[in-house]
Amino acid sequence: MTLPAVKEAALGNFETRYWSPDLNNEANRRYVSDFRKKFGYTPSFYGAQSYDGIMLIDSAVRAVKGDLGNKAGMIAAMRRADYKSTRGPYTYNVNHFPIENFYLLKTVRAADGEFSLQIQKTVFENHKDAYYQKCPMTW
Repeated sequence: MTLPAVKEAALGNFETRYWSPDLNNEANRRYVSDFRKKFGYTPSFYGAQSYDGIMLIDSAVRAVKGDLGNKAGMIAAMRRADYKSTRGPYTYNVNHFPIENFYLLKTVRAADGEFSLQIQKTVFENHKDAYYQKCPMTW
């Protein structure tokens, strides 16, 4: 959702997602704070997703001590998802999809007047996608 553009029309709308700006974990608090300081507004989930992607790659490069030719080591490190994610801890299922929490979010107006998503409750804990057993892609 592009809250700065949609504004009042978004108030009260609900959605579900694995990430929210108010998700309370160390990596997310730091990411949202740093993003707001640099750009002056709250990041979207696209930004958090991109940030996590870079941090996942960084964790793999560190695991192989910079030896990018060690593809097997890079893949093994990525499978572990051993980094501080904005979404909190998660693992990968056999079909390479994340096993993660999902939250019910509501659009609200924050005290500073900015439109924001706010977690209402956890909808799924450690959710696996519904089709992983049918997927031919496995480790």
